[in-house]
Amino acid sequence: MLEMTSMIWFGLAGVFALIEMASLGFFLMFFATGALVAGILSIWNPDLTTQIIVFLSVSVALLVFARPLVKNALNIKETPHKHSNVEALMGKEALVLSEISQHQGRVKVLHTGEIWSACLDHDKHPQLSLLEEGKEGIISGIDGAKLLIVPKEPHAHS
Repeated sequence: MLEMTSMIWFGLAGVFALIEMASLGFFLMFFATGALVAGILSIWNPDLTTQIIVFLSVSVALLVFARPLVKNALNIKETPHKHSNVEALMGKEALVLSEISQHQGRVKVLHTGEIWSACLDHDKHPQLSLLEEGKEGIISGIDGAKLLIVPKEPHAHS
């Protein structure tokens, strides 16, 4: 019959394996393997310190050396950063609904149809004092809850 320590190691290996299957992060499977090796070792060597050292050594070694190989073999790439929410609006076109000054105005983001408060991006176009209703602009930044707008065409009304 298996010792209690062996059962704990095998149970721990199973828990790591189940969590790995749910997450597919290619991280916990190496700890499951380490726990499995420690469990097998515990059948012949009852010293808990040795078992823990073997568990950590095997797990870390596999994590450092095998994880990149597994990810490469399965052609798994790191997920690129995708802009979301307000970041996704940068560079998008906007229709001026009410004239935009350095402090106020309203635009409709053409990409999403959302209506936003807006003001001119004075840092990018210091000479511009007004963008008229009906003109199109480009979202160049965000200041609090306002979109910063620059004119779409190079010769906007100033």
